[in-house]
Amino acid sequence: MQKILFPVIAALTFMGCAGNVALINKEEWQQQKAEMEAIKSDLRRLEAQIEKQGAAADQQLKMVKADLTVMLTDINQSMARLSGQLEENKYDLKTLSKTTEKLSERKIIIKSGSVGSDSGRVADSSVIVEDKLDVQKLLAIARRDFNAKDYERAKKEFADIAARYPKDEVADDCIYWIGECLFITKQYKAAMPEYQRVIADYPQGDKVPGALFKIGLCHQKLNDSPAMTKTWNDLIQKFPYSDEALQAKARLPK
Repeated sequence: MQKILFPVIAALTFMGCAGNVALINKEEWQQQKAEMEAIKSDLRRLEAQIEKQGAAADQQLKMVKADLTVMLTDINQSMARLSGQLEENKYDLKTLSKTTEKLSERKIIIKSGSVGSDSGRVADSSVIVEDKLDVQKLLAIARRDFNAKDYERAKKEFADIAARYPKDEVADDCIYWIGECLFITKQYKAAMPEYQRVIADYPQGDKVPGALFKIGLCHQKLNDSPAMTKTWNDLIQKFPYSDEALQAKARLPK
C-alpha cells in the first residue's frame, strides 16, 4: 500500500511545484512589464525635455544671430561714416594741395622805380606784379582730375586754360578734353560742338583726327548712322594714315 501511495504523493507534489513555478514567472513578467512601462514613460519625459531644451536653444540661437546682425549693421554704418569722412578729408587735402601747388608755381616779378631826387625826397615806387601760371602745369592738374574721374572739375579747368591762353599750343588739347569730359559722361550732343571747335579753330592742330573720330562716335551713340558714316569717311579721306582713320575703317559697316 505504501508503495502505491508514494508515487501518487510524489506526482501531486511535483504538480504543486510546477504550479508555483508558473505563478512566479507570471508575477515576474508583470513586474518587468511595469518596469518597462516606467522606462518608456521616463523616455517620453526625457524626449519632451530634450525637445523643449532644443526649442529653447533654437530661440537663443536666433536671438544671438539677431544681435550679431544688429551689431554688424552698426559696424557697417560706422565704417561707411568713417569712409565718408575719410573721402571728405582726402578731397579737402586734395583741394588744399592744388591751391598750394598753384601758389608755388606763380611767377612774381617786382620792378621798383627810381629812388631819390634833387630835393632829397624819395620818389614813389611802382610795383608791377606779373601773376601768370605755367600753362603746362595747369594742364597737368586738369588731366590729373580727369584721370581721377572728377570730370566736372576737369572740364572747368580745361575751359579756363583755353580761355586764358587761346593762342597757346595746348589750347586745342584743352577744347578736345572738354569734349572728352562730356563724352565720357554720355552728353553726346553737348560734346560734338567742342570737337567741332577743335576742327574749326585749330585746323592744323594734331587733335583734328581725334575730334573727327569722336564726332562720328557721338553720331553712333545717338543712332545717326548716316552722319556717322559721312564723318568717318571725311576722316579717312583727309587723314588716311592716322590711327583714328584705321579705327573708323574697322567700325564702318561693310
